[in-house]
Amino acid sequence: MDPTVDSEEAMAEGKPQPFLDEWTTIWYYFGSAYDGRQAGQLETYPISNLENDTFYRFSIWDTNGDGLCCEYGNGWVSIEAQDDSMIWSLKGDLAEAQPTTVYLFVDSDGFIDVVAVETPPPTPPTIPPASAAAPIPPTVNLFGTDYDTSSTTTLSVGFGGIAAETIPTEIAWLTALNYVNLGDNEITGPVPSEIGTMTALTFLDLGPNALSGTVPTEIGLLSDLNFASFWDNQLSGSVPSEFGLLTSLSSLWIEDNNFSGSLPEELGNMVSLDFFYLDDNDFLTGSIPSSVCELDLITLSVDCLQLTCCDAVDMASPGSVNLFGETYIISSTTGITRTSRGLTGTLPTEIGLLTELRRLELQVNSITGPLPTEIGMLTSMTFLSVSRNQLSGQLPSELGLLTNLNQLYLYENDFAGTIPEEFEELTALGWLQLQDNRLTGTVPAGICDIEDLNFMADCFEVTCCDDIEIETGPTPDGSVELWGEIYSSSTTTHIFRSSDFISGTIPTEVGLVTSLEVWHMGNNELSGTLPTEIGLLTALRSVILSENLLTGSIPSELGLLTELSFLALWETELTGTVPPEACALAGLTTFLADCDEIVCCDEQESAPLPTPGSVELFGSTFSTSSTTRIYLFSSNLSGSVPTDIGLLTALTYLNLGLNDISGKLPTEIGMLDDMVFFGISRNNLSGQLPSELGLMTELTSLFLYQNRFSGSIPAALGELTKLENLELQDNDLTGTVPTGVCSIPGLGPLGPEADCFEVTCCDELEPAEPAEPAEPNPALAGSVELWGETYSISSTRYIFRTNDSVQGAIPTEVGLLTSLELWHMGGNSLSGTLPTEIGLLTALRSMILSINLLTGSIPSELGLLTALTYLSLRDNLFTGTLPTAVCALQGLSHFSLDCTEVVCCNDVALPPSQTPANVFLFDESYSISSTTSLSLSSSGLTGTIPPEIGMLTALGSLVLYSNDLTGPLPTELGLLTALTYMDLWSNELTGTIITEFARLTVLSSLSLYNNQISGTIPPELGLMTAMRSLTLSSNFLTGTVPVELGELTLMTYLSLWGNDLTGTAPDAVCSLPDLNVVLDCSEVVCCDAISSDSPGTIDLFGTTFDTSATVIDLSSRNLDGSMPSEIGLLTSLTTLELDSNDLTGEIPSEIGLMTSLARLLLYANELSGSLPTEMGRLTRMAHLSLTSNNIDNALPSELGRMTDLALFTISRNAVSGTIPSELGLCTLLRELYLYENQLTGTIPEELGDLTALTRFRLQSNQLSGSVPIEVCSIPGLQLAGRLDADCFEVTCCDDIEAVEPNPAPAGPPIPTPAGSVELWDEIYSISETTQIGRSSSVTPGPIPSNIGLLTNLVLLELGGEGMSGTIPTEVGLLNALTTLGLRVNQLTGPVPSELGQLTALRAVGLDGNMLTGTVPSELCEFTGLTFLRVDCSEVFCACSLCACNGVVPDDPSPTPPINPDISSSQSVTLFGTIYDIATTSNLDLGYNQITGTLPAEIGALTALTRLDLFDNEFSGTIPNLTALQELTYLGLGGNIFTGMIPSGIGTLTKLTALFVHLTLLTGSLPEELGDLTRLSRLWLYDTDLAGSVPTSLCPGLTDLRVDCDKVICSCSSCTCS
Repeated sequence: MDPTVDSEEAMAEGKPQPFLDEWTTIWYYFGSAYDGRQAGQLETYPISNLENDTFYRFSIWDTNGDGLCCEYGNGWVSIEAQDDSMIWSLKGDLAEAQPTTVYLFVDSDGFIDVVAVETPPPTPPTIPPASAAAPIPPTVNLFGTDYDTSSTTTLSVGFGGIAAETIPTEIAWLTALNYVNLGDNEITGPVPSEIGTMTALTFLDLGPNALSGTVPTEIGLLSDLNFASFWDNQLSGSVPSEFGLLTSLSSLWIEDNNFSGSLPEELGNMVSLDFFYLDDNDFLTGSIPSSVCELDLITLSVDCLQLTCCDAVDMASPGSVNLFGETYIISSTTGITRTSRGLTGTLPTEIGLLTELRRLELQVNSITGPLPTEIGMLTSMTFLSVSRNQLSGQLPSELGLLTNLNQLYLYENDFAGTIPEEFEELTALGWLQLQDNRLTGTVPAGICDIEDLNFMADCFEVTCCDDIEIETGPTPDGSVELWGEIYSSSTTTHIFRSSDFISGTIPTEVGLVTSLEVWHMGNNELSGTLPTEIGLLTALRSVILSENLLTGSIPSELGLLTELSFLALWETELTGTVPPEACALAGLTTFLADCDEIVCCDEQESAPLPTPGSVELFGSTFSTSSTTRIYLFSSNLSGSVPTDIGLLTALTYLNLGLNDISGKLPTEIGMLDDMVFFGISRNNLSGQLPSELGLMTELTSLFLYQNRFSGSIPAALGELTKLENLELQDNDLTGTVPTGVCSIPGLGPLGPEADCFEVTCCDELEPAEPAEPAEPNPALAGSVELWGETYSISSTRYIFRTNDSVQGAIPTEVGLLTSLELWHMGGNSLSGTLPTEIGLLTALRSMILSINLLTGSIPSELGLLTALTYLSLRDNLFTGTLPTAVCALQGLSHFSLDCTEVVCCNDVALPPSQTPANVFLFDESYSISSTTSLSLSSSGLTGTIPPEIGMLTALGSLVLYSNDLTGPLPTELGLLTALTYMDLWSNELTGTIITEFARLTVLSSLSLYNNQISGTIPPELGLMTAMRSLTLSSNFLTGTVPVELGELTLMTYLSLWGNDLTGTAPDAVCSLPDLNVVLDCSEVVCCDAISSDSPGTIDLFGTTFDTSATVIDLSSRNLDGSMPSEIGLLTSLTTLELDSNDLTGEIPSEIGLMTSLARLLLYANELSGSLPTEMGRLTRMAHLSLTSNNIDNALPSELGRMTDLALFTISRNAVSGTIPSELGLCTLLRELYLYENQLTGTIPEELGDLTALTRFRLQSNQLSGSVPIEVCSIPGLQLAGRLDADCFEVTCCDDIEAVEPNPAPAGPPIPTPAGSVELWDEIYSISETTQIGRSSSVTPGPIPSNIGLLTNLVLLELGGEGMSGTIPTEVGLLNALTTLGLRVNQLTGPVPSELGQLTALRAVGLDGNMLTGTVPSELCEFTGLTFLRVDCSEVFCACSLCACNGVVPDDPSPTPPINPDISSSQSVTLFGTIYDIATTSNLDLGYNQITGTLPAEIGALTALTRLDLFDNEFSGTIPNLTALQELTYLGLGGNIFTGMIPSGIGTLTKLTALFVHLTLLTGSLPEELGDLTRLSRLWLYDTDLAGSVPTSLCPGLTDLRVDCDKVICSCSSCTCS
């Protein structure tokens, strides 16, 4: 070699110039292919002891000249650094005796660089033999997943699993790969030429993506390739002639690219080709090569207007058919696939000429017209799909000629009429989908007999198989009568009696029907056990007995049904274990049962155990280490998402959309921090969104829409900075979209998709303050590195590293972070002990180190953290005793620890100088002095109630129901003298009722229902004088009812049924004036020993009631029989609840005598017949619920007399006739549910008078016509979107044209036709236009002033339409206007005073603009106005109804503004704003994310009439508000207030609305609440409040919402939430 050349090249690389002797030579050679190594064998030869600042020569010598590695010379050699980075590589052959030399330089830091590469070598030296091979690593990471390079045969990462990546050249390292599917992604860059080395490939799918460049010629080396798709990319250049080398190729898809030039003749060498798609390449020229024309193709898809097509497939050829612009050979076309191609027009009759056609796919297009009858000529067809088009007319009977059809998809079209009987001939069908059409009539019986048919249709419009009566032809002999029908023992194969109202047991004679194959009787009232004779039905293939009342165990004889493939027994009352004989049925592919009640097959010891390192998800098993993608979209999944899903840590793509998944989204989902795509929309998930979603920081797409999620959107979602798609709409979310979410760049300025009526969306938020200047680089002095991150010593306040795979010990340097307030590192692998330096973190308020591997004892220095309020150390390996200093921390309100391993505070002896601050109960610590509520219902608690519970002397509410607590009641419960509410029902408590309960003199509610308590009822309970509700039912109590209970004069409810009591109910108890007693009158002589026919009483379903009773609740008691006519004697009754029983028969007409009735619940029974017209006499009725019965005939018009009705639901019945227009008289109706009936006719326009409606559901009826404009204009429906109807049969609000059906023809804008006006280039009729909404042709810009001519306009909805300029004063001429929606535009200028003339207004939205001025005071007086929203930072609004974004400013009208320097005696400053004490009457601070406690200074605003603080983060207790004597509206809901409702609230006697819902308030309702007699609205739900709603409030309350499991409510307006 010439050192001068080397020196020049070295200089060019900036390296020092070497001398000849400075090169150190390393030689390797590759010997013969036959020297013992196997093909594909990988060998690695390390080179060690390289010195820095040294040059090296690396020579590769091929002594035999037969190529690198093995038989074919297709290997390679490479030089890599120790960190696996590639330095240099070589592929292919080497010439004989021609080594290749690489010149390397190792610099002073040890980094290797290539200086030069030289092929001509010096004279080869004599070197010892040495073996070498290509250094392919054992695994390679592709698209985020590790693959074994020697054994991986399949690479499938399609459907969005890859975003904006290129195909790495390392893909060629997967030498065994035969299947590659990378389609439906966003892959960019070129197709790597290395793909030519993957000679085992048979399947290659790279479309659609965004690939560019040319197809590499190396593609021709893939001689085994059978399928290749490059469609829908950006590939260019010529079509490579090397395709002609692929003689095994059957399908080639290169359409939708940018290929150019002519097609090579070599393409004709693809002799196995069946399908060739090359259309939509706009730059191809010339002709189809004759060699291609001679191929025996099934499909050749090409644009014959661009290329000269084959003579044989010429459009004029008599042997071809043109179909949607493509030409198909009649004699050879067997398949046509044109899915999602934007096809329009009709399906030509010539399609019938393609008699060889076996598969036709035309779904997802816009094809119109009827299906031609000639389609019946395609008798070879096995697959036909024309779904999701716009086809119409009747289904042609000729489809019945296609007897080879296996799959027929006709759904989502506009087909009408009946299903042809000829379909019965399609006996080979496996799939038939007809849903989402307008078909009617009955499914032909022959279709129902087709075995294994998956059939879908609209069973509300079509009578489906389960609803068809099977005619069995009863015969005197050889038949059996079952459930009122005669069935042949030898010929009956099907019994379809689902939802047929059948009751009673299953007769043993069912075993005689030995020919039975399909037995479907779900959703009835079958009871008793499954007879063992079921084992005789050996021909059974499908059994559905779900949704019945079956009891007992599943008989082992079920295992005899060897033909059984489908068995549904869910939603029954079966118990025990599934017999192993049934589990062993080999053909049973689907078995649905209640596995929480029954020990199912997979829970039995004999069941196969889960694969190690795997997770079962909805019946499928996935590897925890290698599963990167799960696609279960629309897979009929049900049940909940298991917590084990968090173990699938390699997941990058998870799609569970369009299923029936329910329950909550587990917090473990946050462990999937590599996830890029997560979709679980269109399910039935509920509960709050877990904040752990914020840990999935790689997410680009998150789809959660169409579920039932509630609560607020977690602020943690703001951490998902890579998001491009976030859809949250169609849930029950509330609150405000967090500003962090709105700031995610990829979501755009409008943020995520959400329900902006319920959620304050990004475009409604106040502009964020300018960002603070960035902090200095924390890597500088004053910082510390912990767990791979750098933290500032002086400014770090938070560490959030939960589930972050952190391991190792906690460094002592953590003690340097003296500003740290929150330290959350749960769910990691931290080990070692807690360092004592932790005591230096004196600012720490919350520390979560649970679920780690920490050991040793807990250091006493933890007791120095006096600011600590939350501490979680559970699920570690701690030992020893908890230090006394920790037990004495007074501010520690929550402390969780495993007290089975550590001696906790309960057992720690404190020195005399210290008093315990906390007590451990159920492994959690509670503050002795400040814990006022303990709510652990349904928490899986076991063991006994610890006696230490008696230390919580401030406890006001104790809720432990629905657990597995055992043992006796601890006597220490008697120490809880502040207790007002105790609920211990549904446990396994034993022993007796403790006499110490007598000390609980303020306890108003006690429930011990459904335990195992025995003994007598202690007379000492008579000392609990505050008792209002006492529930001791379903226990083992004996003896008599003590007379001392008569001392409980406030008691309104006493339940003692389900015990072994005897004797007579004492007179002292019976004489309590408001008491409702529930006793077993068969065992106890009930009050006054009166029989059911004695004067003054009535026996109702075995319980005796006084005829003066006001409340009767017998819901969910398994009652049967009919409602007695004597019920009419209960003339004082205000509430009657008989729901969720088995009542039958008609509602007696005598119910009309119960004129005091305000609440009637009869839902979920089997009532039938008509509603009696006498119900019209119940004029005080406010809540009428009749859902889920069998009521038929028409609704009586007399219902219109119920003018106090607020809620009426009669859905899921068989009500027929029309909707009575008289319902429009019930003007207080808020919710009206008529869905799933048989109502006909049109929707009466009189319902438009129901202006209070917020929910109106009509779907699944047979209604027609249009939703009246009056109904569409109801503000509550307009703004909440709660009108549901069948918009295929009924023209819904969104489809009503707001413009004239026949606008004037195009022409000059002036003049317009008489009686019309031009707006936004459209002609609107002055007299007929009633709506202009978002569906109208509105263009951005100013609102035209001539809009004022549309005097009949009812709705003007221009929200988000880009309106600018000012609001024209002519809007004030729209006297009929009820809805004015101008939200989220660019409107400027003042709010026009002319709005005060629009007295019909019901809803006004002006926020999200740049408007100024004052809302006209006249709007405040409009009685019909229910919604008014403005930007209160710019616009003054004095109306009490006004909802604002921000703080109410000073009045900008002529009244002088508040002087910022005003003295403190005249003003008060709250949250940075000064308010005048004398004039501030409205303070609306809702939806502002205000934190901290509510300042007591708010009490200085004595002129306040409205105070709304809804949906902030106020904490602490409610301050004294007694000075606010003018208040009429007080909204405290949606905050985190704690403590009790202050009794002083009772002094605010002008209050008409009080909201304390969605808070953490505890304790009993103060008696003083009863002084607020002007209250009409009171919301107490979603709290831990207990006690009774004062009856003095009942007359005035129209909207009362409580938690009925905690609060006793006897008011007729009460709604359980």
